[in-house]
Amino acid sequence: MTTLKNNHLLIMIGITLISLLAGCQPREQTLNEDTDPIMVETAEKKDDQSSDESDNQNEASDKDEDNDQSSDKSDEATDDSDDSKDDSGEKEENPYWNDSKKQKLDAFIKDWEKSMGQFYDAYTDEEKLDWYGVTFPDAMSQSNIQFQVDEQPVTAEWTQDPTKKDTYNVVAIYANIDNPQTTEPYLYLFTIYNDQPVVLVTAQNQGNDPQVLNLYFSPTENQQLQQGFAQIVAE
Repeated sequence: MTTLKNNHLLIMIGITLISLLAGCQPREQTLNEDTDPIMVETAEKKDDQSSDESDNQNEASDKDEDNDQSSDKSDEATDDSDDSKDDSGEKEENPYWNDSKKQKLDAFIKDWEKSMGQFYDAYTDEEKLDWYGVTFPDAMSQSNIQFQVDEQPVTAEWTQDPTKKDTYNVVAIYANIDNPQTTEPYLYLFTIYNDQPVVLVTAQNQGNDPQVLNLYFSPTENQQLQQGFAQIVAE
């Protein structure tokens, strides 16, 4: 009898333990089911945040690159502007005539006149020439004086910028009239005519019209003088 009671007690204890164990398992599953979505959601949020941060970093990097490119373009534009200012600030040198060529012509004339046995002076706005009552270079701006080359009316102009077309642009004047030893006075005009160097000469010593004074010139036949002037202009 006692044995049966003990067996019955053991069975009851076993059933109770089984019930307890069976009751605990659903709670663990419930907890796991409730916990897993939260962890997954948290992980997803972290992944989204990491993705957003990465996108933000990429956008910031792109903006930095754009800013760098804009800065480079701005620097290039500034450099171009500076170059433009430098170019506009520098005066373009005359391709035909300048002070250096003027000095070379003067040196050339000094050598050339010795070979001719003559002596020539240079005339300018400061040192004017009186050629039988006609003042040079003023004569080239006087309306009552007509220049002619080979007996054809022409336009002559005193200038240091000899680029005007169809005009004998006079850049230098030499004559030997003021030398006491001169017996045959000559007047030379060194000109640029349509981009070509031309040396004009006259020995005219009087006028021929009471209303308009015609000054007759012709291209020099002295090839040494013509070629020397042309070489200086071409330098």
